[in-house]
Amino acid sequence: MNFSSTISSSFFSYSLAQYIIIDIGIPTPAHITENILSAIQNVVCLRPSRIPAIGVALVNSMFQSVVSLSPTDTQLRRIVHALKSVMDSGKCRARIPMEEFNDNIHVGVKKALEDYDNLYKMCQKENHQASIAGLQITIFSMKNGFEIKMKLEQSLNLLSIKKLKQIQVIELTEEYMQPEPNRNYSGIPRFVEHICMPGSQSRLDELVKQWLVLREYDQEHVQIILQDSVILCDIRECVVLPSTMLQASCHNEVRILAVEVLQLEVTHRLSSDGLSETEMFGDPIALVPSLCRQLDGADRERNKQYFIALSEKLMTANEYLVAKSEVNKLLKYFVLLPGEGMLLLKMLTTSEIAMPSTDIHNQFVTQEVDCHVSESLLALPCLDSYTPAEFPTGLYRQLVQSALSENLQRNSPPTPVYHDPSHESVVVGIEIKKTTKRKKTSGGKSKKSASYDLPKLTSSDQQTLDEYFASKKRQKNKTCKMFRQ
Repeated sequence: MNFSSTISSSFFSYSLAQYIIIDIGIPTPAHITENILSAIQNVVCLRPSRIPAIGVALVNSMFQSVVSLSPTDTQLRRIVHALKSVMDSGKCRARIPMEEFNDNIHVGVKKALEDYDNLYKMCQKENHQASIAGLQITIFSMKNGFEIKMKLEQSLNLLSIKKLKQIQVIELTEEYMQPEPNRNYSGIPRFVEHICMPGSQSRLDELVKQWLVLREYDQEHVQIILQDSVILCDIRECVVLPSTMLQASCHNEVRILAVEVLQLEVTHRLSSDGLSETEMFGDPIALVPSLCRQLDGADRERNKQYFIALSEKLMTANEYLVAKSEVNKLLKYFVLLPGEGMLLLKMLTTSEIAMPSTDIHNQFVTQEVDCHVSESLLALPCLDSYTPAEFPTGLYRQLVQSALSENLQRNSPPTPVYHDPSHESVVVGIEIKKTTKRKKTSGGKSKKSASYDLPKLTSSDQQTLDEYFASKKRQKNKTCKMFRQ
C-alpha cells in the first residue's frame, strides 16, 4: 500500500535493545542451548535494523559475556560469528545451587545495565538515541522460572533501572512436556514477566521475533471513524519484506513512518461471501490498538476495548467493513477484515481501475478430464490449516552465511577504460593472461620464464588506441610548429 501521497509529518518508531542471558548449566541440555542461540542468530540476521543493539551472556558456575551490548548496524558480522562460535564449542555444564545461580543472574543484569549506559552515551554523541526506546533483558533457563522472577524483583530495588523496560524469564521445557501456567502476579506488575514454553526451535523463533515489533510511536497511524466513535490504531507488519533483509544499517531502512494519520470513515458492512480476492489489491497491513505516547493508560485501555469489541462482532457476524479516505480530493476505498487480535487492511478495487473478468464457468469439461483432476487432487495430502512453521525455506541458513561472509557485494564493478597521466599511456580494460614458457639454459635444462599473452583487440579497442595515438601525433605536430615559429 502506497501512502506517499499523504506525507505530511514524521512519526518516530522505537525499538528496544536486547540483552540475553542463557543458562547453560544442568538441567539445560545442549540441544536446547543450541536452539536458543540459533533463534537469536536467525532473527538478528532476518531484520538487524529492527534490533538497535544486542548482547549475549552465558550463566553456569560463573557469568560469562559472549557479546557485550553492541549496535547491530556496525557489529552484525562479529555478533553472528560469536554466536556461532558458542554453538560450535559445546560449553561444559555444571550443577550449581540456586542461590549461586541467582547471584550470577544479578551480575548479568548489572552488566547489561552498565553496557546500556555506555551504549546510550555513545548514541548521544552520534545523535542516534531517538530510535532506542530502552533495554529488555531476556533470561532463558530450565530452572524454576517463578523463583528466578521473585529473586529478580527483590534485587531490582538495588539497581538503577530507569532505562530498563522489561525483564522476561523464559522457563523452557522439553517439547514433549506440558509447560506449567505462567505466573506473573506479585512484585512489580508485568515488569518481570514469567513465561513457560517448550524449547523447540520453532517456538523459540516465534518468541524472539517479538523483538522485531516496533514498540512505541509518537502518534497513531490510523483512525477508524465508526459513527460517533473513533478507534486509534497502529500499523503492524504481517511479514518481513525481502527488501529489508540483511540491512544492518538503520539508515537503509525507513525507521520513520512519514505519513499523516490515515482517517478511515466506515461506510458499509459487507458479507464475507460478497468479496472476491481479485477485488482487493496491495500488501495487507495489520492494524492493532494504538500504543502511541499521546494516550495515557486509561485511554489506551478504553481504545483497546473498542478495538476488540469491533473485531469480535465482525468475526461473529462473518462480515467485513468498507471504509473510505479522501486524499488530495481523491477517494480511496479500503476493506477491514477481522482477525486474531488485529484488523487486516487492504485496498479495494474501484470502478476506474477494475479490469473485465474472464468468464470460464460455462465451459464444457469431459468426464475423463473431470475424473483425472479429481484423482490428482485426492492424491495430495490435505491441510486443515496453514502453519508457516511447517514450511521452512532455508532462508535462515542463507542469511547467516551472508552475514558471516566478508564481502556482501556480489557484483564487482567492471574494469574501466581510463587514462594514466603519470605514464603517458592508455590503459584499456583488457584481460592480460600470464603464461609460463620454458627456456633452455646452458646446461641443457629448461627454466621457467614468465611471459604475457595479449588477446586479440576488438574493433572498439583498436579504435580507442588509434584515437589516442592520433591525438598524441597532433599534439606533437603542434609543439614542433610552435618551436619553428
